[in-house]
Amino acid sequence: MPKYTDSDQGKITYFRVVRGYFCTKSDESNPNSVARKTEDGRVFYDLQFRALEGVIFDIKLEDYEHPKRGPEQRWKVFMYEPIDNEVWCVTLPASSRVTNGLLTRLPNIDMRLPVKLVACWFADDEKGALYAEQAPGLDSKYVKIQPYWTRDNPGNLPELKQVTVNNKVTWDSTDRIKYFDRYVNDERFKSKLLTLDELRASAGHKTEAPAVEITKAQVGDFEGPDHPDDLDDTDDLPF
Repeated sequence: MPKYTDSDQGKITYFRVVRGYFCTKSDESNPNSVARKTEDGRVFYDLQFRALEGVIFDIKLEDYEHPKRGPEQRWKVFMYEPIDNEVWCVTLPASSRVTNGLLTRLPNIDMRLPVKLVACWFADDEKGALYAEQAPGLDSKYVKIQPYWTRDNPGNLPELKQVTVNNKVTWDSTDRIKYFDRYVNDERFKSKLLTLDELRASAGHKTEAPAVEITKAQVGDFEGPDHPDDLDDTDDLPF
């Protein structure tokens, strides 16, 4: 994991996209929390948001151990919210409609400006999605950001492959995941990102706090054993 500075004003909060909401772990004592019941009858509490707005300053693909499926990969998208000096991390599956909703738009996002990520849920087909909006200037209206890679104009984006696993037809997105990983690690993309210290300084917050390594214990990551693993990671991909 990269090391980021922390401060009394800004703690790291992890979010996951669940049925059209950015969710972060809460508890029953919070009046704004929403109860969710798992298939085995357990009840958990989340704070739910339709949208998150901040400046993206880092995107990482990481390996991790899924408690049921074993070794997998996931994306971590780090965002900075300058008003309250908060750092957020949105955790996304390696490949899904929700994930593609962000990654296919990256070339069209001005990475030095705040971007609003909006989660959607389509009840009819039980599928999630994500899109992005951005205001070019302080007095500008939000404009929906269009994907750079699309079904009609995929460019060099690798196609998904239909494969059969355990007698079930599914999508193999291995090549596409590798493509996106190369893209976010390319210096041409990295040069567009501001550092967390730069963002905090521009917002008037202190940057001299000692660097700390962000761990699950510190941030209350959803992957802990006390929260259900119900990330939107089983949907069919759009293209």
